[in-house]
Amino acid sequence: GYATILDFSALEGDRIQLGGSIGDYQFRTNRSSYGNSNLTDTVITRGSDYIAVVHDAVVTASDVFV
Repeated sequence: GYATILDFSALEGDRIQLGGSIGDYQFRTNRSSYGNSNLTDTVITRGSDYIAVVHDAVVTASDVFV
């Protein structure tokens, strides 16, 4: 399985902790069926494995502690 993250806000100081190197992860944004379909979600993957889906938020590498 993978983590489902709701109510994420980098502006409020929220961070996501991941292990390993930041280069191991991909951050893809899209509008999808996750959360509110009118907002952008972020899917975090490592290789072909889903790590997390962040609903209704754009997450970048700078929002992550590794």
